[in-house]
Amino acid sequence: MSDKVKILETKYDEDKDLFIWRIKFLHNSVDQSFCWPSVDLLSALGVNTDSEIPSEYLHKFCEDMKGKEISFVLEGEPVEPMEIGTDEELGAVSEDVSSHFNNFRKHVEGGEI
Repeated sequence: MSDKVKILETKYDEDKDLFIWRIKFLHNSVDQSFCWPSVDLLSALGVNTDSEIPSEYLHKFCEDMKGKEISFVLEGEPVEPMEIGTDEELGAVSEDVSSHFNNFRKHVEGGEI
């Protein structure tokens, strides 16, 4: 499903190598946050490189995206809006996601997958 959204807040978390976006779905005004490992979001946007992209460019990309309206594709739409939560709760979720992807990366780099 493709929907128009407005990007309300963006940030690049260098420590976790994650993009974190808070977006508003324009058809129903639902406000939600999403995060992606940088390699996944950049690949989805057609940026494929073996070189590391300097973090200042990733921060600039986030600043440039703030306030933009874009088409956003989801497989299925949440039935109920999720609560945004406190900064501490969002930090815990971000930490869990980062841990998951770091564990996955370790297995891939170790040749186990």
